[in-house]
Amino acid sequence: MEEEQQPDLPLSDASSSSSIGDPENPPPYNAPLTLDELITHLENFKGSPVTTLASGIRRQLIIYNRNHAEANQLPYLQLRVDEAVRHCEDAERHRVNNLPLQPGGRRSPPRVADREGRRIYFTAAFDNGTSSTVKVCFYYFCLSPDSF
Repeated sequence: MEEEQQPDLPLSDASSSSSIGDPENPPPYNAPLTLDELITHLENFKGSPVTTLASGIRRQLIIYNRNHAEANQLPYLQLRVDEAVRHCEDAERHRVNNLPLQPGGRRSPPRVADREGRRIYFTAAFDNGTSSTVKVCFYYFCLSPDSF
């Protein structure tokens, strides 16, 4: 049985080449990706399955959890990364709006992705116990550890 090869993603011209060859962090890339393609790329780079993909500063918004019963059947896996994150934020907003009010008539704010301009920052945890910070740009994908 032949293994299916992933297409090479083009390197981004706008990023520093200092991360190229760093065994701990993927080099910057410039290509549109679905959430499923992002997860597959990270798994291929680290050689270990992604267990969770989350975004947020203080309160993490879970984007993907492999241990969730329907993890591989999530409807947003085939959406572009920014659209998949928006889907998760909408679901979180809906969840929070349906919670009972806390004492004082307040609700906790919904969890949101950590954004900076056109970038979304993620933390990816892997089955082998390692984790990586991942920067994904809207409309294109770029991992660039030197810009954190």
